[in-house]
Amino acid sequence: KATVKFKGIAGDLYLCSEPKADALQDLHVITTVSDGKISFKTKIGSPSAGEHVLSAKVLDRSGKEVKTFKSEKISFAPGKSEYVFGGEWKDALLWDTNTPQNMYSAVVSLEDAGGKKLDELTPVKFGFREFKINGKDFYLNGKLIRFRSLWVNTIAEFADKSDYAAGMNLCRRMKDYGFNFFITGNYDFEPGDVSYMDSLFDAADDSGMLASFSLPHIKNFKWLNNEAAEKSYAELA
Repeated sequence: KATVKFKGIAGDLYLCSEPKADALQDLHVITTVSDGKISFKTKIGSPSAGEHVLSAKVLDRSGKEVKTFKSEKISFAPGKSEYVFGGEWKDALLWDTNTPQNMYSAVVSLEDAGGKKLDELTPVKFGFREFKINGKDFYLNGKLIRFRSLWVNTIAEFADKSDYAAGMNLCRRMKDYGFNFFITGNYDFEPGDVSYMDSLFDAADDSGMLASFSLPHIKNFKWLNNEAAEKSYAELA
């Protein structure tokens, strides 16, 4: 007897394409409140020879452009795919548990040395924030914060428990009861165990809720009882 936990397509389906060379494949926005800096860590697929320029437009919640960052001319190196650029941003509006409205999005593009646009990513949403651990203490944007935590398993449920409206309702109820942080219950790492997670994290951003994504359980990696399993888990982690 066979069972399928999640059947068919629930939600939007996107067909994506990218250039054969010089394709922007990934973006990690890194913000540092203590230094007033922002960095854009990008991944380039099939980088070509010659000089290139990376740029980022930062938009506020209304879509208005508020900041632009541009790299120096970069000569892509063989075997290297990740590049970082950015700069200072001292007056960014900080995302915090009481200011969840302070969200931005970044649009990163890649140009050749002559200014011709080669590729551009879709907007990536981010909050300007910084989380640090010092001993047993947690700091958000330089301020000491105490966690009251809840285990949340909606990303392992069906689509009707995982949409944005359900996520906002969950975060609202958590705040009503004094919680400010949740841990996701994605301990299994078998196909079908984790389904739809984007909406929950969007809701956390928009409601001022802190969140932690759990690493997969080692039981799905042969309990790390051999070198290959250890290597696979370490790479994923």
